[in-house]
Amino acid sequence: MRAFAVRSFGEPPSVHDLPVPAADGTVLIRVRFAGVNPLDSNLLGRLTAASSYPFVVGIDFAGVAERVPAGDHGLQAGDRVFGIAMASRFVS
Repeated sequence: MRAFAVRSFGEPPSVHDLPVPAADGTVLIRVRFAGVNPLDSNLLGRLTAASSYPFVVGIDFAGVAERVPAGDHGLQAGDRVFGIAMASRFVS
C-alpha cells in the first residue's frame, strides 16, 4: 500500500510503499482519499523513539470496504465508506 508515513523516529513523513496490514477479524478498507488535519500534526509532534513505526499520517479517509468479518455489521464488501481511523492511532 502507498501511505504518507514516518518509517522511523526523527524521519519526516513522506510517501512510502508499505505492506498491507493484517485484517484478520477486522474490516479492511481500500482508502481512495485521505486527509491530513491538525490532529495529525499534533500526533507527529508526540512521536518518540518508542512509538510504533511505521506511523501512517492521515486519520480522515474515504474508500471501499474490501473485507468484512463474518457477522452482522451493517457493512458488506464493496460498500463505500468514510470516517476517522482512530484505533491505535494515539501516541503515548
